[in-house]
Amino acid sequence: DPQRPLKIGDTWTLWALYNPTYPDGGTNWRRWTSKDLVTWQDQGIAIPRNTTRFGDVWSGSTVIDTDNTAGFGAGSLVTLVTMPAPGSGQSCALWYSRDEGASFTFHDIVLPNPGQRDFRDPTVFWHAPTRRWVMTLSEAGRIGIYTSPNLKRWTFASAFVSDLVGRIMECSHLFKLHLYDAD
Repeated sequence: DPQRPLKIGDTWTLWALYNPTYPDGGTNWRRWTSKDLVTWQDQGIAIPRNTTRFGDVWSGSTVIDTDNTAGFGAGSLVTLVTMPAPGSGQSCALWYSRDEGASFTFHDIVLPNPGQRDFRDPTVFWHAPTRRWVMTLSEAGRIGIYTSPNLKRWTFASAFVSDLVGRIMECSHLFKLHLYDAD
């Protein structure tokens, strides 16, 4: 499961779920880098498996917190991922990196599961017009949309409901499309 690549300086960085002993082992986040998006160099494990009481790190996304909204330092990388939080099922956790994603430090569960069967695959981006972070989250029968000023406190904003694809629409993404521009 590759996660969304991120350009850091002149280098692309890609993390992917890595299960060395699947199905019996846990999941690591392994890191690869590339200058051209064709040739990739394995940089090793950025988040080792089972390093918190919540277990493994699953799918998520990483952003560069240029303005230090989360308080980990300007330019820190912040990763929001699915983790199996005890008692609440799949929840959204925050990890941060100060070494361009070579390693991450666990912060906390920042969006606990409100009791849904599916609550996973956070995808995050900065929305400049409203000066806030936006996250989509795959939930049972819908894509939840959440907003945050700082990547730590999330508020439900809306949802895209659909039963066209079955129980869950995984790994959702929102992005701006320029469909028409009179100028």
